[in-house]
Amino acid sequence: MTDERRFDDLLREDAAALPPPAAGEINPWSMAMTRVLWGLGLITITLNFLYLDVILPAVGGLLLVLADQHALAQCQTVCL
Repeated sequence: MTDERRFDDLLREDAAALPPPAAGEINPWSMAMTRVLWGLGLITITLNFLYLDVILPAVGGLLLVLADQHALAQCQTVCL
């Protein structure tokens, strides 16, 4: 048996011993990623009535900025 094969077997055994993740557990990056996706979606939509061609990209850009701030805050609490 090679060292790589032994290492893979050890990893499988250790992974089987871990408890399953909680069903309601939220990833700390989920809020930031949700804001990024909504922001990009709103930036790409152009509706030419009721000034929505200006409002939607502005709201999308704001969501992108808020997502960046949230991601940086999460990184500072986790990384430090």
